Amino acid sequence: MLHIARATCGSQALSRRATPCHIRPTTPDQKAQCSAQQNGSVSVTGREGELPDPLIGPYDGWVDGVYCLEMGVRDYELDQFGVVNNAVYANYFQHAIHDGLERLGIDCDAYARANLGLAITDMRLSYKAPLRSKDRFRVLSGVSRVTGARAVMDEVILKSVTNGDGEEKDMVIAKCQVTMVVLDGDYKATRLPAAIKDVFTTLMQEASASSGGHSEYYMC
Repeated sequence: MLHIARATCGSQALSRRATPCHIRPTTPDQKAQCSAQQNGSVSVTGREGELPDPLIGPYDGWVDGVYCLEMGVRDYELDQFGVVNNAVYANYFQHAIHDGLERLGIDCDAYARANLGLAITDMRLSYKAPLRSKDRFRVLSGVSRVTGARAVMDEVILKSVTNGDGEEKDMVIAKCQVTMVVLDGDYKATRLPAAIKDVFTTLMQEASASSGGHSEYYMC
């Protein structure tokens, strides 16, 4: 199980993002990624038939092995009861994963061009409280398990609320566990590329090492 700390999306995360170029470039592709990050772009496109190397940590936008993405509710996502439709939460969780992978230098389009598709084979959601029009929220994502053929990510949606005493706290809106695999050109599951597996393993270890140091955390 992955323990996700409240502090993950706070000032610590912002200060880490503000540090220019968190990577230690060694290959030409990684040096190009570093230059792109310093210029305000952290995604990697990759050329036809080539796979970009994942960034070497610490990773931009990732703090203690957990990625935080702030989002907002759009009116067209509401159902007839004025709350976000249950099906929309899967989009939130999947978008957070894709955004986090891009910040790791893992370009899903580049892998698809190389006949290696990153695919979700299982997604388990639980709903705790509703989101409504104009709500702002955060999606926290982290790797909780890695094997030779798959990676499991735990995610949680948090919304900041103010209680009767005027204190701000985080409300758990929804939780999700996602299992991802890599598909080959015949759409059959294959082993995770070594570079991706190493990155996922590092993130999992960072999250595990940091979770015990927080007084309050959420378990996905």
